[in-house]
Amino acid sequence: MKLMRPVILHMTTAFSSKMTSMATNKSQRGGIDLSLLARPEIQKVMSEINNLSPGIGQILAIHGDSGTGKSSLARSLLRNLRGWSAYSMSATSDMSTEEVINRINSVLTESDRDDAQPLSDDPLVAMVGVVDVPFASTLVHIDDAHLLQASTVEAIGAALSTLEDGRFIVFLTGASNAPYLAYADSIAQLTPMKVEEVQTFALSDVGARIPMELAERIQSMSGGYLGKVHELLTALPADSWNNRNVTVKVPQQWIKRWEEKSQGLSKETLLVLQAMSCVDEPATLDLIEHMVGTEDVDWAIEAAIDAGILTVAPGVFPPVLEFGAVEDKSTVGGLVGPARRRAFHKGAHKFYAARGNRAQALVHRARSLNSYDENVSTELAKTADSLGSAGRWKEAAEFYRLASELAATEAQQRQYELNQMEALVSSSNIRAVAHRARTLDTRAPNMWRDSLLGYLAIHQGRRNEAMARFSNADLDKSAPDAVRAQLAGYKALAEIANWNLQGVLEAAEEAVKWGGPESEPALSASYIANVAKVALTGANVDMPVMPGESKVLAQRRHMVVGWVKLANDDPVSARQELQQLPREEGATRIDLWQIAWLARAEFLLGEWDDALATVEKGLFQSDHFGIDLLDPLLLWTGAIISQLRGDYSIAADYRNRLIISNDAFVIQQVPAAITRVVTGLRENQMVDAIRATDQLIALDKKQSISQPGFWPWRDLAVHVLLKTKRLEEADELLSGAEEDANSVNNLGLQARLVAERAHQALVLGEADRGVELYEEAIEMMANTHMRPYQGRTLFAFGQALRRLGRRRHADTYLARAAEVYQSMGAHAYVEKINRERRAGGLGPRQNSVSSLTTQELEVAHHAASGLTNKEIAAQLFLSPKTVEFHLTRIYRKLRIRTRTELPAALAQALRE
Repeated sequence: MKLMRPVILHMTTAFSSKMTSMATNKSQRGGIDLSLLARPEIQKVMSEINNLSPGIGQILAIHGDSGTGKSSLARSLLRNLRGWSAYSMSATSDMSTEEVINRINSVLTESDRDDAQPLSDDPLVAMVGVVDVPFASTLVHIDDAHLLQASTVEAIGAALSTLEDGRFIVFLTGASNAPYLAYADSIAQLTPMKVEEVQTFALSDVGARIPMELAERIQSMSGGYLGKVHELLTALPADSWNNRNVTVKVPQQWIKRWEEKSQGLSKETLLVLQAMSCVDEPATLDLIEHMVGTEDVDWAIEAAIDAGILTVAPGVFPPVLEFGAVEDKSTVGGLVGPARRRAFHKGAHKFYAARGNRAQALVHRARSLNSYDENVSTELAKTADSLGSAGRWKEAAEFYRLASELAATEAQQRQYELNQMEALVSSSNIRAVAHRARTLDTRAPNMWRDSLLGYLAIHQGRRNEAMARFSNADLDKSAPDAVRAQLAGYKALAEIANWNLQGVLEAAEEAVKWGGPESEPALSASYIANVAKVALTGANVDMPVMPGESKVLAQRRHMVVGWVKLANDDPVSARQELQQLPREEGATRIDLWQIAWLARAEFLLGEWDDALATVEKGLFQSDHFGIDLLDPLLLWTGAIISQLRGDYSIAADYRNRLIISNDAFVIQQVPAAITRVVTGLRENQMVDAIRATDQLIALDKKQSISQPGFWPWRDLAVHVLLKTKRLEEADELLSGAEEDANSVNNLGLQARLVAERAHQALVLGEADRGVELYEEAIEMMANTHMRPYQGRTLFAFGQALRRLGRRRHADTYLARAAEVYQSMGAHAYVEKINRERRAGGLGPRQNSVSSLTTQELEVAHHAASGLTNKEIAAQLFLSPKTVEFHLTRIYRKLRIRTRTELPAALAQALRE
């Protein structure tokens, strides 16, 4: 029999006092809350904690390299929990399983009565007894979890599986590639901070809004490790960071640590380390020899390796040397004077020139200069042009940056800066461009600059700004034809994002006019124009491989063909096209279009695990690169699948991120509204469904979104209008949709519309006609691959038959609907269907009383006899709140929702 503790844990956040092998070490910085808690993977952990059901225990783990801020993050996470008793301790390498459990029990009982007696001689049983009480929510954080034995974590996991009433989480943080991770129910990896997180951290850590360039420098010097970022930020007075042209200072503690490490090193070894600190590329022996001007550096390097300062990258030939601690490189680099630094770069220039590596030789030649040099600047820009033509956009951006630094005139410098931004856009690094764009002078029209800024605004989902930028670009009448062609290509993308199909065709013609039919802007715009042609005419468009087609253009072709196949309700062919994701640099901008439509294809095919993985992949890429345009397309799929599967907190998170401003493009507004219609209908939130339906209808009147197959909204809107008795509107919308569907011979779309005709017939009281139409719709749908639509139609027909009193006929179709949704993992929706079946007196049997605890069974008997919660509480010496808690669990186990259902459900369960 399970031992029960006689007192309930208080719902307060508490930390253990500091003792041997235990620590609180509260962070003195608030910045961690803003910079790392906002990460999606950490928010997911928070969501899993807050949404844990009673009677469940879990092991959660966050792992990462030393210095990434795991411990600080854990403390911040615990501080942000509400309604949990939270405790913290640290593991040591010599702790046995019994010692760990005893330490946990010591932590758990520390704030309770001094005379509290152990609930069992078995530490694991005692631990469970403390936390497994009604309404208790307990979390124990164990830091340095990589020091735990695997058997210890396994034993904790087994104990957690025995919980019945309380919520208990063991939250582990530690190094990666350790045994404890194999036993965690959920895992998140904490990686070093990204540049934008460094900016956020600086704001909360020292109150400074630092520019992107400064954040990049700090991130480079610190490796993004939280503690090292903090040391860099606090190396200067806080107000210094708000000054212009502030220089990042090497912290005194770094210098002190370096002095201790470098004691006893020879001058030759120190010279080698100084040379290594001046290069960004991998440092080989040959490169270092040229930089220091001697051929005998082997033993100098060996001394640095022996001292633990350098490491050799494993599995690389020729051997590559690296600093063991990221801060050592910056510290040593700060000790190198300008003359020696130029000498090092001259040596590196000779090394690369001798090997024919012209580009890298040019970089070191530029860095060996101490003043402007127009010739070198021009040569850097030409090299950048060549790298861009080869698709190596990141390198091109770096060469343009160097060219701008050495440019002899301010005008040339601005031009190279624009070139750098264009290269960054081509590399898909929209976030970096957005920060640099703030420094541009935009007073006088400049087609190149304004078209680039408009293109940037498209990816950020800012429709009004994009269109205004393009209008401003048109005012520049002196721009060359190549720039005009590029502007037209950008306009084509903006018009398809705003679903102005005629505008897409006009922009494509303009790109051909200024660039010629075989220019990159013209070809790119022509692929986009094919989507518009299909949407406007309903005819399919052949897209053969173009002669000399680049990989980027081929990717655009696959994306367009997949999108069109999806619109034609052919998700199988669509998936085949959309899965072809080449790993070309800068392809992320196109990747996201493919990924968004691929998730839709996987959704329609019922491959929901794959669809959710695709959604998360797309959201990660869009966040990393700062491309917001296609987030609604991804969230649309994620929200609906999560809701159907019963992952309501995740579904709510997706849906909350679908709040769209009036400045959004149509391609953002439509999926956001469709999601609200679908989720509103399924959650019986009709007010939200009606508002979203009216938004779609208004948008369609303003700018048609009714092209058959492309935006599946009209059948949903008809459903809402029929449910709300707006019958004339529903008939008008349905008739127009049917006419369009017949013009393109789209069987799946026609089947969905037939189902809504059936729905209309039933609303009008035409039962026989409604049944006949539903049967026709189901037969049509059986010939498609779109399982969610099949399940939806079967469920709707089953509901209709039950309400017509045809219970056994209804149960047949409801059972088929349950099978379809079960195959897709939509367990919450299967339960909804089964409730519908039970309401008809049929369906699967309910759970037996064996799932009820002894006390739950007592409460159930009393409640079924008609006693109130207060009366039951008096009979069983419980509080009314505890009775209410037990009844909630009883309802869930017996799969009922109200007290009036309890007598029959309990009687049936007892019979089973």
